Amino acid sequence: MNQSLRSIRLLLVDDNPMMISGLKMLLRQEAGIYICGDAPNGKEALEKLEYLDADIVITDINMPVMNGIELTAQIKIRFPLVQVIALTMYSDPIYVKDIMEAGASGYVLKNTSRAELREAIMLVAADNTYFNNEIAGSVLDAMLDFPKTKNNGFEESHLVTLTEREQSILQLSSEGHSLETISRKLALQLPTIEMCLKNIYRKTNTKNNKELLNYGKIHNLIRSTPA
Repeated sequence: MNQSLRSIRLLLVDDNPMMISGLKMLLRQEAGIYICGDAPNGKEALEKLEYLDADIVITDINMPVMNGIELTAQIKIRFPLVQVIALTMYSDPIYVKDIMEAGASGYVLKNTSRAELREAIMLVAADNTYFNNEIAGSVLDAMLDFPKTKNNGFEESHLVTLTEREQSILQLSSEGHSLETISRKLALQLPTIEMCLKNIYRKTNTKNNKELLNYGKIHNLIRSTPA
């Protein structure tokens, strides 16, 4: 989906009508986001996806008829281009692990701010993943079954993988390009580049560009370029 051409189309799925109503009020204030429909369970969501041109499904996990985990798995089979963000009250890593393994790209708690929910939507729409800050650490611990070792001050984790877009941003950054230049080279809006970069920081557990580039060199995420 090209964000510059149209709004991000959302399908909201939750068995609580008040939650659906609240989300509509919250997200309708956001530019570039359009709610194309809603459903009270996974079964009805799948039926609506047959005719609604949704980009992202935002779903609760615990619902009657078909829960969010089953819904996510079916979406990835039947509508592989549709992204899924879980929006739930559950912070238990086992729920995160199950729905991410089913194919979700984001996990946000229901007490999140409007700004953070928008950030999650924008990142997932740009083919990235997003974890709520409150659960990010426990999520990695739950999903990783690899030993961690210290390497020049960084915790090495084999789960850290970058999307093709994130890899391109990291590579161009390592070559000394500004965010504005990277935006032009990749034909992406500057806010999208900034959000992708923030996601890379989160994935690599780095705080600034210097740490990130050092991490990238240590973990062979940056290609050497001819002098």
